Amino acid sequence: MKKIIIALLFSIPFVSFAHNGTSNESIQQLKKMCDQKESDELRKQCYSHYESRQNKADRMAELIREKAHS
Repeated sequence: MKKIIIALLFSIPFVSFAHNGTSNESIQQLKKMCDQKESDELRKQCYSHYESRQNKADRMAELIREKAHS
């Protein structure tokens, strides 16, 4: 059951930040979904995934800013 839930978590469609800038909305939707998880373990796994998505979006935004200034 745990593997199925994790697979569903990773199947959430994410929009590329570099493509049209809507990734922040997807990340916020993921955070809301994490807040609704019933067990602490599922919430913990979900937040871990959320944090990695947020970090990736932050890195991409930084790269875009650097390229814009060069």
